[in-house]
Amino acid sequence: MGIFGFIIFSVALASGFVGSLRALREWHEGAWASYGDGCLFWESWAADFGSQRLLQATGLAVVIFLLTKWLANKAPALEKLVSRLSSPSSAFLALGFALLPQVCAPLFRPDTQGQPSVIVVMLDTVRADEVGWVRNATGQVLLPEIEDPTPHFDSLALKGASFSQAVSQAPWTKPSTATLLTGLVPGKHLAVERNGPCTLFQSSQRTMAEAFSSAGWRTAGFSSNPNIRSFFGFQQGFQQFHESVSMTAEEALGFADDFLGKPAENDRPFFLYLHLNDAHYPFEAAAPWKGMYDNTSSTAVLDGDTEREYRESRREFSDEDFRHFRLSHAEEIRYLDDVVGPWLEKQLAERPNLLVVLLSDHGEEFHDHGDVGHGHTLNDELLRIPLQISWSPDWELNPVAVNTQVRTMDVLPTLLDFCGLEWPGAALPLDGDSLLPLFKGGGKNRPAPSETDSPGSPRSGVTGPLRSYRANGWKWIQTASESENPNRVWLYDLQADPKETQNLAHRERAQADALRGAQLSSGWLHNSLSPCACDNCGELEITGGLGAELEALGYGEDASGEEGLFLPGAVPWIDFGLKQRD
Repeated sequence: MGIFGFIIFSVALASGFVGSLRALREWHEGAWASYGDGCLFWESWAADFGSQRLLQATGLAVVIFLLTKWLANKAPALEKLVSRLSSPSSAFLALGFALLPQVCAPLFRPDTQGQPSVIVVMLDTVRADEVGWVRNATGQVLLPEIEDPTPHFDSLALKGASFSQAVSQAPWTKPSTATLLTGLVPGKHLAVERNGPCTLFQSSQRTMAEAFSSAGWRTAGFSSNPNIRSFFGFQQGFQQFHESVSMTAEEALGFADDFLGKPAENDRPFFLYLHLNDAHYPFEAAAPWKGMYDNTSSTAVLDGDTEREYRESRREFSDEDFRHFRLSHAEEIRYLDDVVGPWLEKQLAERPNLLVVLLSDHGEEFHDHGDVGHGHTLNDELLRIPLQISWSPDWELNPVAVNTQVRTMDVLPTLLDFCGLEWPGAALPLDGDSLLPLFKGGGKNRPAPSETDSPGSPRSGVTGPLRSYRANGWKWIQTASESENPNRVWLYDLQADPKETQNLAHRERAQADALRGAQLSSGWLHNSLSPCACDNCGELEITGGLGAELEALGYGEDASGEEGLFLPGAVPWIDFGLKQRD
């Protein structure tokens, strides 16, 4: 076979060897043997085609072959070795090694006949009161002049399950999404920092994608947010993962269509995760959505730089500017509704046995408490999110509108419950609970923890890391016990004061003590500022293109400022002196 046999042998051997090593590394880091997910070794290896590696191996094989021919007179043994490796038997053995996972993966794959497919769509930076069905259920409206901001999402919610009191466990993307994918509070999954030792998604923790992949589902993830990237470990468990900060929702849906194929082409169920960043600032909707709502004359731009300048009082925004931000943000959300909504309706109509989850990771502040952006506080404009579940017409489920408080961490247990999947005892226990019991109506409100390790903002208070506990219509917020100032607290009566304008921590001392006690006994709020107990941490340097992308979207270092400064709109903390009282 000559040169062609040698090329086939070397390329196949390189592909199989490198692919198996990568799968072994993932097997070790993901603790797949401990969780009973050993079949993921074969799935990971089978999904790792490595086209770039194949091209490099091909070029190297040609160079080696030509070099050995040139050295033949001086090293005849080398030419004899190449001749043996170029034989048909050697080439076929190497090909067999390279194709081994394609044979073994189906053999070790569990039977998935009759199981549902799942689509999870994360709409980045959409607050609850910007979605039509939520504001109709709660009466809380950000922009009353927009009569019908999300008609397609509303229609899906009306036919499925809607949760108007859903609470995120973090006010920014990385920790919130990590909670969705692990079912764990941020203090356990530890993807809580923007740049530092607790920056990476922990590979030893079992994920939603791993649960589906190990059970035989085809899995894929597509993300346009720079935090949800393989650099930070979010590709874990996905057989296919594509990331691009420039990817629009329409482009992401195109990738999704390629992965899904036609409904009759593959009888294996799939798990698809879409993280769509279109509603994140800067709010610049494309035509025909641009100008649909924004009738202001403002040309102000909200991005990472201007947010930082505003927080540090180096820039001011007028009332007209804030109205411009709110309306242009609504245009981005309407774009998502007009693009994603019909696509989901089509999938539900054409694919039997399909389940769809639509939610947001966090909201956005538009001067609600004197500030802009997200990540800096634990107020409801950042924590309350839309959450809705839809299903194909063949499901025997009745539509339901749930007003019970639920959490992002409930989504993973719910999907496991729908699909009849078990969570291994060796993995960290899930912090959430299935939402299926609430489909029958009633049910108690579920206490919702949330946290952020942001130092706060000079506009709304340089607080340091915050922890909150939302239960029974009240919210308790406290600076983290491990921070420099652990005594700063807020207490809000969310029923009487839904906009969180009055700190009742002194006036309602008994209620404050009860919530603080419940928070401490919950086991949900951990010391994430201690030396990071990560399995793959260390000082992670974020540079180059990714660093610039994070900075542009406000995910660089947080602004710091004068201690104790409160500008108009902020709600001052009350110093409880908890250390003295304990």
